[in-house]
Amino acid sequence: MKGVICAEDGAKVLNDIPVHLDVPIVLQTIKSNRASKRIESEIRELIETILPIVHPKVMYKVAQVTLADGKRLEINGFEFTHHVPSLSFSRGERVFPYVATCGVEIETIKFPADIMKDYCLNLLKNVILKQAAVKYFEDHLKQTYMLRELSRIGPGEAMGSTAQQRKLFSLLGDVEGSIGVKLSAQNMMLPEKSSSGIFFETAVRIESCQLCPNQCEARRAPYDPQLFKTFRKRG
Repeated sequence: MKGVICAEDGAKVLNDIPVHLDVPIVLQTIKSNRASKRIESEIRELIETILPIVHPKVMYKVAQVTLADGKRLEINGFEFTHHVPSLSFSRGERVFPYVATCGVEIETIKFPADIMKDYCLNLLKNVILKQAAVKYFEDHLKQTYMLRELSRIGPGEAMGSTAQQRKLFSLLGDVEGSIGVKLSAQNMMLPEKSSSGIFFETAVRIESCQLCPNQCEARRAPYDPQLFKTFRKRG
């Protein structure tokens, strides 16, 4: 794929990510085919405004598990923890820590006095992050490194607290200088519509929420205590 830039310390940056937006795709994020005409009109107008400037990016590394001991996971010498000891990472296993973002450019567009426009803009940012940046990155990994299927764990999910964001950023290198993402004092990523974690090869795709017993409002899938017994098996 085009647009791969080599950064410091072996990190790579994807900065030529195509963005395709249309009203039906955006409406799927709110699981609605009956959105009001006003919402459809706002989204259509915002797409025309956003497309010329939006610039999603991903920074990642091809890294190696240097220690796997129960809930401890060491990658390139950086130690993380997670909630799923049966993930069964292997020492020497190849993994892909990353940070993805919808980009700082779109943050210049703001509608503080228009709640509807701001709501629609937020929908578009979610689509750009998930359907453009993260999906493009996954396809890039599969094609470049000959991987069949990928799953991920991330800080604040199966990897526990968001405090581990700082270790992840340190592992990657100069994330802010490379793709514009920085951490707040509370370890939240800015721009807000950014994603981070560690991708690794699996036999079937799973959501990290399925492996995490913690209760939270942002769940994408219910906890499945039996799933981890099979998903790591490779044919």
